[in-house]
Amino acid sequence: MDSLTEQVELVGIPHYAQGEADGLCVYYALSMMLAALHPAWGPTMHEAPRYSWKGSPVFQGLRRFYRSDRLFKQKVAEWFFKGMSTGEATAILNRFFQQHFRSHARYFVRRPVRARRVKRLKYSRRKRDIARTWTVQDVLVAINWHLPVIVTGGGLGLHAVLAVGYSARGRGDRHICLLDPAQIRAEWQPCGEVFIGDADIIMPVQDQFREYRPSRVITIGGAPKFEPWKPEYLGE
Repeated sequence: MDSLTEQVELVGIPHYAQGEADGLCVYYALSMMLAALHPAWGPTMHEAPRYSWKGSPVFQGLRRFYRSDRLFKQKVAEWFFKGMSTGEATAILNRFFQQHFRSHARYFVRRPVRARRVKRLKYSRRKRDIARTWTVQDVLVAINWHLPVIVTGGGLGLHAVLAVGYSARGRGDRHICLLDPAQIRAEWQPCGEVFIGDADIIMPVQDQFREYRPSRVITIGGAPKFEPWKPEYLGE
């Protein structure tokens, strides 16, 4: 790593692995993100939901949409074979957090992401679409602020991963560090190959996660520095 490269990587996040034949990549990406933001949920992350708040928070969130056992089990089976959409995943997360913390706030947002923002547009509808589209820089800023980000689609195809780090040497040489449920270790990919086409992200809302976030290791010029999260950073 040369002196002009900055590398940031979030640490202490569990790397969950999916099976070879299931379609649960979004579920595992959600679980990794929740374990990073609320480590106390880690020990029961994959347990069946019990009572009001026991067991997997993802499954508890699903129960708030499908309250009968038949519909709940039917939806879990559908996830296993067909996977979960990012829109559905975002809705489940927000419903669970709103009820858990007795709030009407939005805790997670879903956005399309492109490597570069389009500037010249002809139609107003297209302008609205672009206004909702974030760039790679938005993702890197979130990670720099100790927030992991779920990435789906784009260069990943019909797959979902958790982005936990990046390296940047100017805007033309940027890589993203991904925890892939289908791999046994983190991997680095060029941002321009990931954030293309129909790439989507699910990102935690900055103001809703003040007390705890995963620590990061920032490396500049080959010198690593460990930095735990401090809530007072938001006041700077």
